[in-house]
Amino acid sequence: NFANRHSLSSPLPLQCYAPIIHIVARAHFRTPALTLIKEALRTSKLVGSDDHGQIPAKDAQTPKLFKELVDTYRVCNSSPLVFALLIEGLLDVNKLDPCIEIVRLLMSRGFSPPVKTCNRLISTALSQKGCDFGYDLYREIFGFNHDGGDGENVKERVGHKLVPNVCTINELMAAFHRNGSVDMVEELWIEMAKLNLTPNVSSYGILMTAYCTEGAMEKARNVWADLREKGLRPDVGAYNTLIG
Repeated sequence: NFANRHSLSSPLPLQCYAPIIHIVARAHFRTPALTLIKEALRTSKLVGSDDHGQIPAKDAQTPKLFKELVDTYRVCNSSPLVFALLIEGLLDVNKLDPCIEIVRLLMSRGFSPPVKTCNRLISTALSQKGCDFGYDLYREIFGFNHDGGDGENVKERVGHKLVPNVCTINELMAAFHRNGSVDMVEELWIEMAKLNLTPNVSSYGILMTAYCTEGAMEKARNVWADLREKGLRPDVGAYNTLIG
């Protein structure tokens, strides 16, 4: 591929990687751009230090590559895709905290990462830092944190341009189910409806499994009936859940 054909025997300075990454990402060559990002992350220190070798508190979680990409963004006439790819690259090398910081910085500047990227970030947070942390991150990313209190959350975020999708809610429901919190699974199911999201087979399967695990078989059967009424075709997992 591009990155392999044009790789150098010695690493490029970080300042040289940024323009190349912008150019490749702008052309929508996702895989080569992601390869270059990982190479840049691998060959440079993740975060910068000052003249005394100390990392300033405000930069403790901000990758140097992100700063270089921001500094060269306009001159390279780049696109927001480059930041989504940076987040993906960091997640690929198991660097969750810098990703969260990047998303916060991007959103403070009016950029919204793609929902797919946010979903992966939330999924990683759920698995690495637990349900509560992942849920709080979800609320922060999708604009639920500045609301007027319980019951008004969804109404308050209507003007927020980044909207979760059914996969977002499924990730959260599955995590809380694994954590044994049926109440939160139910709450997220209700939130899905408030957001005008249409549950898919996976959504129904998670809710049914949560009810069955809790021993609430009547509720599980009601979910099954609703699934069939909506014309959805249950998968093998849904059948096994109900008869198991």
